[in-house]
Amino acid sequence: SFNVDPADFNLGSDPNDSTTCIAGVGDTGSNDGLAILGDEFMKNWYSVFDLGGERVGFAQAVQASA
Repeated sequence: SFNVDPADFNLGSDPNDSTTCIAGVGDTGSNDGLAILGDEFMKNWYSVFDLGGERVGFAQAVQASA
């Protein structure tokens, strides 16, 4: 499982509709169980894409200190 900070789910209100929030992680809109993981998810994980092996790997990213 992957932990995602709840603050990353809500990117704030839609500038065109203040009653609607913009999601940082969403589904594909179909009933396939897939999700769209954008930069709100990816910023917390080191990602490796292995095209030849047809796989993706994740490890928790180490945050740089300021």
